[in-house]
Amino acid sequence: MVTYFTMRAFTTCVLATSIVVSPGAGRAEESLGVVAVAPQPGPTPTLIDLTDQLRRAVGARVSGVLEPAEIRARMGDGAPGSSLSETNRMYEAARAAELSGDPRRAIVGLQAAIAELEAFPEGEEVFAQWSRAMLRLAKIESLLAGHEEQARATLERLLRASPSTKIDPDVHGPDVAQLGESVRAKLAKLEKRRLSISSRSKGVRLFVNGREVGTDARGTLVLTLPRGQYKVTGYQGKLRAPPVQVDLDARDREVVLDFAIPEIFRPAQGPGFATSPLDTARIFSTAGFLRLDTLMTANLVEDDGVTYLVGTMYDVRGGKMKVSGVMHLYSMMPPIGGMDALADFLLTGEKKTGPVAPYDPLHPALPRVPYLGPEVEVKKSTTKGWIAFGTGIGTVALAGVAVWQVLSSNGSYDDANKLLLPDGSLPPDRTKYDRLISDGQSQKRVAIIAGAGAGVCLVTTGILGYLAYKQTGEIGPFRF
Repeated sequence: MVTYFTMRAFTTCVLATSIVVSPGAGRAEESLGVVAVAPQPGPTPTLIDLTDQLRRAVGARVSGVLEPAEIRARMGDGAPGSSLSETNRMYEAARAAELSGDPRRAIVGLQAAIAELEAFPEGEEVFAQWSRAMLRLAKIESLLAGHEEQARATLERLLRASPSTKIDPDVHGPDVAQLGESVRAKLAKLEKRRLSISSRSKGVRLFVNGREVGTDARGTLVLTLPRGQYKVTGYQGKLRAPPVQVDLDARDREVVLDFAIPEIFRPAQGPGFATSPLDTARIFSTAGFLRLDTLMTANLVEDDGVTYLVGTMYDVRGGKMKVSGVMHLYSMMPPIGGMDALADFLLTGEKKTGPVAPYDPLHPALPRVPYLGPEVEVKKSTTKGWIAFGTGIGTVALAGVAVWQVLSSNGSYDDANKLLLPDGSLPPDRTKYDRLISDGQSQKRVAIIAGAGAGVCLVTTGILGYLAYKQTGEIGPFRF
């Protein structure tokens, strides 16, 4: 159970970090993202696989290369590690821990469930589960010595999101109900600020701190809220605008939700971008939103029936393209050592002898790229050599048969001639004579057929032997 909660909390922390930390904030180390880029509808499975190979090659050379899960989280994928039924089971397990007299374990379980729910796309059922878990957490914290401030903070988060929430003393206890009214009174006394929310797309469902507050169907939605911190997002169909963290402490604020960047996100495809590899302005703005210091993209280019893989390195903070390289693919496979060579070239900019050539993605002309064969070396066939070897043996055998039959035929004719009378006429008893002549003719026919077969085998041996030697340097088992 602890391992399960730990994994869920880790997933949520990744997403929460992507929401709270603003672009340009301090970084522990340089972050490098490797993504697939292709026009709508986005990267193909082949490009995704090639991009993953490139990511692994780059990750073996430098640190800071983000895993696909981290990039998906930064995209605000809204794909938590569990379903709502699982978060409900997490809540029930925490409640059981509370009833069994283990409030600390119950708090850990509720915090994990809340973190997981905050990773879900906003919605009525999600918010209902979240509110229930927050109330239960506040109740347990209010009864645990030394946790009253944590209970107050939990209730403040809940009442900021949903000021009308009722806290029933019979259900949640009189202590938490009284504490809730105290928090509600404090929020009511805070100075109010105006939060104006709009978007460049109409008909957007708007959410503040996870609760749906209306739409912009009639224009800008204006809310009056106690000063403080709020998270704003919206949905146009299934498309979610990047969450915006709003500070209302000092003044009124206006938020314009932008769906342009999320439109090109493809978390499940690589992850990748669904845009033209030549649209550098959009690529830079998207990489900036993902808080990347460096972006490496991979895309495919077709030219005269040949497919090439193009890798490009962008300095996101500097706003410039650093280097781009191209590599010839064979049956959609990289050449031998190709991914390592492409990774080295993109990281260093140094051109070495190999399958990668410098490339300018803004100009369509492809440079000459040496072809070094696929990653999986194809074994050269020795079939022709073995056939040549076999037909060579056949040539010798058939030639031997032909000679033997010629000699046998001559012997039969000689024996027949000995039976002729001195004047050369046929003998009175022709039975033996005719048999010898017939044997000679039969042996002669066999000699002709064997000789012709030996000739065919000789020609075949010559042709296949030459072809085998050119291909493998071998003829059958022999190497020259």
